[in-house]
Amino acid sequence: MSQDAMLGKTVLYYQGDDEAPNGYDKTLWQGNNGTRFHPAIVTRVHSETMVNLLVCYDATGTMVRREVTLLGDENFTEGTHCVLTGWRHLPVDPVA
Repeated sequence: MSQDAMLGKTVLYYQGDDEAPNGYDKTLWQGNNGTRFHPAIVTRVHSETMVNLLVCYDATGTMVRREVTLLGDENFTEGTHCVLTGWRHLPVDPVA
């Protein structure tokens, strides 16, 4: 599977601390419907590291996100708490 940013590709969108509603402890906020990572479809490629996305939130609808930056390994923390907002390629299945 190619790891290039391309129109129509499914990626994962991560909600960073900056998306927590006012009044919430940003480090404890669990995101939309209990998760801070969501499937998204690339709707425009600005560069290999910046895209527009249609984010699919679980049970709460969709939202357009513009000019979203790729989260590199050096600034990404696996799990439900992500300091930065951004996107990542889907994990590659080594068997496929």
